[in-house]
Amino acid sequence: MSVGGAAGGGLLAGKAKIAVAALVIVGGGGAAYAATGGDVPFVGGSSGMVDTVPEDVDLVMYVDSSLADDEATQALGEELGAVAGAGESSDSEALRESFEDEYGLSYDEFDSVVVFGQYPEDGAGSPASQISGAGYSAALIESSWAEDDFVDAAEEAPSGDATTVYEEDEYEGYTIYIQKPEEDDVDDFRQDTENPTYIGVISEGQYVVGSEDAVKDALDVDAGEEDSFSGDLRNAYDSARDGMVKFASTLPEDQVGSGMASQSAENVDVVAGSYYSSGSETVGMEVRMVTGDSSDAEDIVDQIDGAAASVEESVQDDDVVALVESVETSQDGSTAVVTFEADVDTIADGLEGIGPMMGGFGGGGAGGFSSSVAGPAESYGAVEAPAANPA
Repeated sequence: MSVGGAAGGGLLAGKAKIAVAALVIVGGGGAAYAATGGDVPFVGGSSGMVDTVPEDVDLVMYVDSSLADDEATQALGEELGAVAGAGESSDSEALRESFEDEYGLSYDEFDSVVVFGQYPEDGAGSPASQISGAGYSAALIESSWAEDDFVDAAEEAPSGDATTVYEEDEYEGYTIYIQKPEEDDVDDFRQDTENPTYIGVISEGQYVVGSEDAVKDALDVDAGEEDSFSGDLRNAYDSARDGMVKFASTLPEDQVGSGMASQSAENVDVVAGSYYSSGSETVGMEVRMVTGDSSDAEDIVDQIDGAAASVEESVQDDDVVALVESVETSQDGSTAVVTFEADVDTIADGLEGIGPMMGGFGGGGAGGFSSSVAGPAESYGAVEAPAANPA
């Protein structure tokens, strides 16, 4: 069957809608883990330390520790592991023990992390990689960890083959620690010695960890000497539904991609959203795409809704259709909203059906579907955040 012309466009749109569903599911859980660089096993509730995020940032993401005990999220992880053939996944208790063994900190005393950063001016690659490699990024950690224990754990964090120490210093009345290699380990030190990691102590149990400027700016915000982030990014963050993961990110102009969705995607200024659960078997994700005006938002909603109709025509697998039908769209003024909510079994069955279909998306077809509708929605992939070890 040809994929050219109107029929081909409908089929690609259908595949795009499936991609959106998969993206929302996997991205929601994956972003939570990425926020902590894999060192905090899972990360709702309170807003954490979001008010301490400095102005002029491109990314803000809050991750709550309650995800570690969330029954629906654990069930989802087990089902996705089974679909992928990965076998049994580690339960939350095993991950807690692994964390505590490696760092000597009790996971039960961890409350939340807020990651923030700026894109580099000459950045290349995805928004996630830009933030990860940027010179300005940090994580605000709220916990009950004692200062000495936290710094000790930071010194235990891997830095290549080097042994690192954190030298105590002072900044505007705050205690800070600056990461340095032991004198004999300079050559093995994994990190740029000209741009070491900083730890700022906001109060006992509240720390900011990251690049020098980002850490000092957060301390200035806490002291009332600098404003917290605001404007469109803050409005988008505050508008997103509460959840165990909540984020907002600007969209770099060079990341809108190409193809059918590029015209819509380039009108997206900010992407925000959240990951949440309802009861013990249902998970959900909301993605909000903020545009310049209501007509731009309407174009995005129409594009995704059009893909939904094509799924009914072109996809024969009832489980896949049920999964895709769990994706809903709406418009809130100049914001296009995509919401996904489904029980764990629906997700697992649908993804199992998607697997063989995605295997046929090679070559130009892959580019076609990924940019046709998933383009605007997948922009939220920028929420993958810089690694935030305990240091």
